[in-house]
Order: sequence, then C-alpha cells, then structure tokens
Amino acid sequence: MRAAAAVLLLLSLSLAGCDDLTSPGPSAPASTTPGSPAATGEGQPPVVQIGGTIASIDEASLTVAQPDGAEVRMRRLAGDATRFLFPDGDGYRQLAPAEVAGIAPGTRACVEALLDGQVVLAIRVFLDSVCGAQR
Repeated sequence: MRAAAAVLLLLSLSLAGCDDLTSPGPSAPASTTPGSPAATGEGQPPVVQIGGTIASIDEASLTVAQPDGAEVRMRRLAGDATRFLFPDGDGYRQLAPAEVAGIAPGTRACVEALLDGQVVLAIRVFLDSVCGAQR
C-alpha cells in the first residue's frame, strides 16, 4: 500500500504543473497517441498499454475486456486526473467529466497505465483506438 501511495504522490506532484485536468482542452499533444507510451525513469513503475473494450467504468475504476477474454480492472486517479481522450482530427480531445460518465460498455479503448506490482493505475484512456501492438 505504501508503494501505491508513493506512486500517487509522485503523480500528483508531476501533474501539478499541468493544465487544468478537469476541463477539456482543445486536443492532446501530437506526440500523444496510443502507439507512443510515455517513458518512465529508472526505479519507476513501468507504463503499460492495455487494449480491448470498456467492460465497466465508474468514478474509481474501469475494467477493460481484452481480445482474449481476460478482463483487467484498473484504478482511476483521483479528481478526474485520469484523462479520457477521443480522436479529433489529427489529435485527441480530452472528454469532460460528464462525457466520461456517458462512455458505453463495448467502446474500444487503449489504456496507458502504470503497473506497480498488483496495482494498475489508468493514466490516459484513448477511446475508439487500438494499442500499437494491436494494429
């Protein structure tokens, strides 16, 4: 549990300099795509991509059903810090919290997540997208 708390602390510190995460921006940076996972530093939990369809979603977690039938349950970051992105032209548009609540089960997604032991934390959810290896 301490490791998870440390990860959340690091994430909150790293996100402190970011734009307001509760309101949708015009689009994600061009380098932000499901095929380009973010790099982590040495000793940091690895960033993984989990692809499939949304099986369930609530304020604290989301579950993705993978093509092989396995389901992966992930925790969402507090305060709407987990970004949900939808294709918009050449980039992605961040969804507002009200739009996130309307995501239907079965929606295709590629989730960028931190894997810390048994804890999987969803960082960004690319909707209507497939992960790089699934293309």
